[in-house]
Amino acid sequence: MYTDGVGLAYGYTLNPAADSQYLTGCTVSDTSVTATAATYPGSPNVSLTYTASTTTQTSLLSVSCDWHYSDAYLDIDLTIPAGNLQVYDATPYIDGMQLTDTNGTSIQSIPAGDQAYAILYGTGFGPSQGTASICVFGANLCQTSDVSAAITYWSPGQVNLLLTTSPSSDGTYDIQLTSVGTGASGFVQGASGGGAKSNRVQAGVNGGIKLSNQLWYFGVGNQTPPTFTMGDIKTTLMTNLSSSGQYTWTITNGSDKATFTDGTAQSTTVTAGNSAILYSLSFGINKNDVTVTVSNGTATRGVSLTIDSPYRLTFLGAVGPDAVSTCGNRDPALAYLPGNIGWHTKYSWQMISKFSRAIAGQSFNENFVGHQMAQFTNLTFDANYADGVSGLSTVRDDYCFADQTVAIPPSTRPQRPLGTNLIDSTTQYYAVGSTVIGGGVQVQ
Repeated sequence: MYTDGVGLAYGYTLNPAADSQYLTGCTVSDTSVTATAATYPGSPNVSLTYTASTTTQTSLLSVSCDWHYSDAYLDIDLTIPAGNLQVYDATPYIDGMQLTDTNGTSIQSIPAGDQAYAILYGTGFGPSQGTASICVFGANLCQTSDVSAAITYWSPGQVNLLLTTSPSSDGTYDIQLTSVGTGASGFVQGASGGGAKSNRVQAGVNGGIKLSNQLWYFGVGNQTPPTFTMGDIKTTLMTNLSSSGQYTWTITNGSDKATFTDGTAQSTTVTAGNSAILYSLSFGINKNDVTVTVSNGTATRGVSLTIDSPYRLTFLGAVGPDAVSTCGNRDPALAYLPGNIGWHTKYSWQMISKFSRAIAGQSFNENFVGHQMAQFTNLTFDANYADGVSGLSTVRDDYCFADQTVAIPPSTRPQRPLGTNLIDSTTQYYAVGSTVIGGGVQVQ
């Protein structure tokens, strides 16, 4: 019996023998399963067809039927046991798939080195989340490959997967689901066969041009620090086209964002081999807004790619303010000693890219610009131009005001009418991608 479809007809003989045309209905001990009877007038035989819902759990159920005959002389009601019903798990079956990019636009294939959603439709997936695997087309066991599949939604009739391809991914891949069944004991297989694993559907990866790594932009002239392992400011493009002559590479879209010469705009290059180096010239505005083609004179291949970059800071939390007597003048041994003439607060942030990736292992700096001295009688202050730091995954900044003999400036009562005192000011910026103050990509 299948938990989400019409099962096979089961034949029963009513005992004691009675005309099946007077059967009034049959019930199952689990109300999520319905029984439909096919009767045969003049015969005690009846055929039952069972339908289970997607929430029916694997179990052994009892079935009974009600029989009623009435005429001028007799009125007979019988409840007749019709036997037991074993409910097995349905073998999952994928009968359709839709591919979309991460913005929800339908696509035919997935670019190498990118992400896309695979929306699978079918039956028998089960109410509880199972597993998904993606493998090279035709693999004996579908387990792993250079494309990963993360489950973002699971229901008995639909599963959504986030597929992540590597820069070297290429060709056709199989996708397969595995059900964990509907009951606590796991998947229960019926005598007719089937199993917990679904059929396979195929997704294509466009690797006509492959990328060696994710392309990034960290500001003019800034290189990738060795601690950053999420990509580089350059990538090697490789094609599977064969040629006895030369390859012509062209940036057909996004030539303001990528180049074949480091630091200088160049939208075309010719190589003797089947590879070329592409550099970032700026950051991407949208995903896949740079397109590169390669031609060997008789055929052309293309790829769309994304240039990621630092974009913003996500606030992680703050500690303080705490009362202190000194900021330490950058001497860690003396910094933030307890006292009552100053304060210290520590703020923490996570660096986030334009396309919402948490950045790790990058350089960071702080800059102050636009100093405004409002009036000479104000307390003199100097912004802390600390050197930039490299190899960071999260960012911490200390705000401190102390290192004087008394608590200043003293608090004053509100003035009415307003006084004429002005406040000095400066503008602070944070940037990612360089240890040089003011370098990199401004993120806050």
